Amino acid sequence: MANGGIIGPIQTLSQGSESRGGIRTITASTQYKVSSSFPGTAPAVFLIGGGGGGSGWGGGGGAAHFRNLTCQSLGTSPFPITIAGGGAGTNSFGGPGSKGETTTIGSPSPITSEGGGGGGGWSGTGGSSTNGSGGGAGMGCHTQTFPGPGGQSNGGNSPTSTPSTNESAGGGGASANGGDAPGGAGGNGSASSASGSSVTYGGGGGGAAHPSGGGNGGSGGGGKGGCSTSSIPADKHGDDNKGAGGGGGGGSAGSGNGGSGVVIINEGPGTAETINFNSGSGVWNTNDIYNLLKS
Repeated sequence: MANGGIIGPIQTLSQGSESRGGIRTITASTQYKVSSSFPGTAPAVFLIGGGGGGSGWGGGGGAAHFRNLTCQSLGTSPFPITIAGGGAGTNSFGGPGSKGETTTIGSPSPITSEGGGGGGGWSGTGGSSTNGSGGGAGMGCHTQTFPGPGGQSNGGNSPTSTPSTNESAGGGGASANGGDAPGGAGGNGSASSASGSSVTYGGGGGGAAHPSGGGNGGSGGGGKGGCSTSSIPADKHGDDNKGAGGGGGGGSAGSGNGGSGVVIINEGPGTAETINFNSGSGVWNTNDIYNLLKS
């Protein structure tokens, strides 16, 4: 069919809807649109960045910055939200884990949550995080290694006096330091009820240990430390959308990744609504558009 001299696919018109207001949990980066009845100040806002990655034969990753906020001015215009990815566990023999990324709420003044520090490697210190938690130290049997410092907790230490080899420390959690080597546990996380029920976020990753197995991850999704294998079972990775640290590895590729972040916004009572919208596809000529508008 001729449509204004342009040939294109058949036009379709579909309907959709989206929820706005109330309590909203955001797990992927998006353009946030507030409810039409939102007054501009949210009673509660929660955010956490990405957890740090663990190190191969090394320390567990630290948790991201846990932020449980009240009475936050967000304005009434759309604004961007960036959800952080977790830091990658190392794929090199004894290399340090990567730091977690930053979660950002973009309006009206940016609100951020820094990622957690990566776990320390063969003879390196645990990664630091100014506001989040530090990563656990690497193996203390080679050279003196230190925990990564953090604003909310530190990683565990791996002194050279550690009697057994190949054992490392846990990453810091949202509420507690990581455990010291050998095979230190990850620090515990903190609880928030921003989603409507109590959930614990921000557990630190456990440190690697050989041959006995690694330390447990901290409460709030921390990854478990490994032993002498390069396999990466699911429990080594920090839980996604909890900002948890990944567990230290038991081999050159055996460490866990940090978990991704999350944002939860409570716009307050009476703001929940459903917005209906129409979506058109294809090529439309002027007459078609005019007739649709007229009807």
